[in-house]
Amino acid sequence: MTAAQNGSFVITGLGLRCALGQNTIQSCAAVRAGISRFLEWPYMKDPTAEEETALVAAAVVPDLGNCHWIQKFPDLLIQPLLESLWAADLANLGEIGDKTRWGMFLSIPPLDRPGIEVEDAQEFLEDMQDKTPIPCEPASIAMISKGHAGALLALDQAMRALMENSLDLCVVAGIDSLLETEFLSYLMEERKLKTEAMPAGLIPGEAGACIVLETAEHARMRKVQPLARLTPVRIGIETAPAYGEAPGRADALAKVLGTAVADAPCGAPGIHRIINDLNGERWRFLEWAMAEARVLTNVPAHRRLWHPADCFGDIGAASGVAHLCIAVRAFQRSYAVGEAILVSNASDIGERAATVVLPALSKN
Repeated sequence: MTAAQNGSFVITGLGLRCALGQNTIQSCAAVRAGISRFLEWPYMKDPTAEEETALVAAAVVPDLGNCHWIQKFPDLLIQPLLESLWAADLANLGEIGDKTRWGMFLSIPPLDRPGIEVEDAQEFLEDMQDKTPIPCEPASIAMISKGHAGALLALDQAMRALMENSLDLCVVAGIDSLLETEFLSYLMEERKLKTEAMPAGLIPGEAGACIVLETAEHARMRKVQPLARLTPVRIGIETAPAYGEAPGRADALAKVLGTAVADAPCGAPGIHRIINDLNGERWRFLEWAMAEARVLTNVPAHRRLWHPADCFGDIGAASGVAHLCIAVRAFQRSYAVGEAILVSNASDIGERAATVVLPALSKN
């Protein structure tokens, strides 16, 4: 049985750009240290403040300005893509004579999000299909528009493509920017933003993140040392999703967490770290608390829960890939503790997803 058939998936490259750094090492080191970079965003004022005060946000450097994520797409994607390819020893990917079949699985925000015109969305889709704004054209591009859980859904699709042997390797990417006035106004109306009058809410951010995914067999063939291993992605749909500040029933989240933990070779006792997308919204905390109490009772009591939005803000559709980068770096730098890291994401519209990151084997 081949590695693709038995589901042995490995990460061989990482790339991350967010408010904390221009690359994976800077960004993940800042998250580990608990450093945040929340500054006043000069393009919009906080209407709830007694004095004229700009909203607090986490923008990348240099500032990409007040425009929607489609316009920021190249700036948020190209650098982490090149970084991940270089890390995976794929700097020459796409050169003449290279027959590598690779695909891109891209987690993006909803195309009908407030602030996005229909014409802009259509032009974006045409550009992705006809003149891909990336250095070397992939054999296929799949776009998943599901918010926070989108990156793990994209990871699942990439794993299936490798299992079917339709691709040799995949780039799983996520990009998002919440920093655009019309969308921020919508979030303000929905009482989702953290402001002077709303202490429970998110701080908007922006980021681009990429991982290179392939089978262990293919990595051995390329003589590349994997950075980490992955278990299958477990996916569910919350039929009673959160509304406003009220949490959902957590049935789907509990199920995907329980199944993902069961997939880990070390079992629940070996999971000492968990990364999720708690971002300051009350419903996320309550839903997580309900699911955790139901299915994570065998995870060590001294486990640590990491929610990196505390450091780089809410990065929406890029969250899952960024979390994978953080998990992999934790093993690389030997501060992960335990034998596995559980990664979980939840979308506002109901999708719930989880996977487990394992350290790389010492040798191919």
